[in-house]
Amino acid sequence: MKIRPLLGILLLTLILSSCFSHHYNVGEGVRVEKTEEVTAKNHFLAFGLIPIKRSKLETLVGDTINYEVYTRMTPQDMFVSALTIGFYTPTTTTVTLPAEKLKRNTNRKVRRRED
Repeated sequence: MKIRPLLGILLLTLILSSCFSHHYNVGEGVRVEKTEEVTAKNHFLAFGLIPIKRSKLETLVGDTINYEVYTRMTPQDMFVSALTIGFYTPTTTTVTLPAEKLKRNTNRKVRRRED
């Protein structure tokens, strides 16, 4: 009779094995009070081993130099993954940007040395 709870824990561990969160800063991170968040979905097959579609940070960030990236499985993602028994595994990526984006100065003229 002790085998059923053990099998239940093992099954739950296998189903929720891809629960993760990954947080990192790019540049100096976001050090301002006013921020905006951009969210995109990532799509994987076979417990996250085969990528179908990944969110591209270049399109989410634009010209911003300092930002934060947070990739995780939300409860909705876990539900969909459990419903498909891990065949389809979505994740969510959220990028936090400063509200006022710092734009690079592309209008300056560069003086070249002439030898």
